[in-house]
Amino acid sequence: MEQCLPILITKASALEVSINRMSVPAVSLTGDEQLHRFHQEFVHRRLLAEMPELFAILQEISHQPSWHNKLERRRDLVLIGRLDVPAYIRERKLRFDRPRTFPIVDHQRHFDTPENRLAAGTLRQIRALLANEVFPAKSAESIVARGYFRQLSRLSSAHAFASNTYSSISRKDLALTRFRVNRRLTGNDRPYRRLLNWIEHWLSLTGLAEEVDGDRAVDLALPESEAYWEKVFEVWCLEQTRTSMNRLGWTTDSDFRIHASQSNKPIATFRLGSRTVEAYFQMQKPLGKGRWLSTVTLTPLAGIPDIVLTTAGSAPLLIDAKWRFRTLKQGTSEEQYKMLGYAENFAHNHPGDAFYGLLVFPSDVMHTQSFFRAETGRLTTMRTDLLSKSFPQLFDDEICHWFGPMPTPGSA
Repeated sequence: MEQCLPILITKASALEVSINRMSVPAVSLTGDEQLHRFHQEFVHRRLLAEMPELFAILQEISHQPSWHNKLERRRDLVLIGRLDVPAYIRERKLRFDRPRTFPIVDHQRHFDTPENRLAAGTLRQIRALLANEVFPAKSAESIVARGYFRQLSRLSSAHAFASNTYSSISRKDLALTRFRVNRRLTGNDRPYRRLLNWIEHWLSLTGLAEEVDGDRAVDLALPESEAYWEKVFEVWCLEQTRTSMNRLGWTTDSDFRIHASQSNKPIATFRLGSRTVEAYFQMQKPLGKGRWLSTVTLTPLAGIPDIVLTTAGSAPLLIDAKWRFRTLKQGTSEEQYKMLGYAENFAHNHPGDAFYGLLVFPSDVMHTQSFFRAETGRLTTMRTDLLSKSFPQLFDDEICHWFGPMPTPGSA
């Protein structure tokens, strides 16, 4: 997860994907440039994880808000309300007005308390954050965010919030609320105490307040499905590809923003001397047109590997991330033959019908197995413990087998 954070976002979640909170190690969002760019998405994922608790707190406050009486004196022709007896007695010797009026004392209930102002400011600030969509329009995260925005909009009409116009969290009201709750002056301390705890937790873990202990965990909203974790593993392999190319001396200006990548274009371009390598993420374009055709529509059989590296004068390197745990006792022939199917269908588009493929599986061991076809093909299966210290070198070796002799840095 730490390696995925700079570039991770759900690319195209189905509408039925369930979103839930998951704890990951807290990270500092101020030093690293990549994490700084990710900050906005991080805050929104953090917010989606915390919204159920906040909405329950605000609902409880709306049902039983704190209030105070404000004494109002007026004169009225009709004795509706409480008669202001002292004023009435004082006026008995005076000539009464015509028509006759009565002094009335009216106690008006007002909700303009520090804790209600704090709750109203929190509601409006969070609603404003939800209105700023940072996720793709049809993603599960975006759908959930819009649902919470509508719920908060309806809740904002409650007396406790409608009578307060604060649009953000006020430090003054935060201090006054803490003072009043500690002295049990609100008449309903429980939801306001929960709100104080929520705000403190939210501000600190989103980088909006003082820095927190690095050992703490943060809850992020992530989809609950194996399909989602397959995407995480695919992104992890993409990050390994980037770092491997960097280790081998290749440079790139690309920022690897998956959700911002353009259709039919590489997600990154690497350069070393006069050579370039383009990286594609989940795209068929670099493979070309398949030679196997449908008997009905005559359309070519398609194929979309996870990662494809291309360079001039060579067949592409296909890297497929397989979110299937494999030990040495478990075979991988099913996935290997799928890669060989890519070779059969697409290799004719490349010099010498060559084909290069790499399969990556999570495992409790570090092990590679390679197959070759003369000088025109190589297929490697790599099982890896994701924290293995030997993985980077073995991954680099496979990329070197693909692009051949390295050019001299700075050569024309």
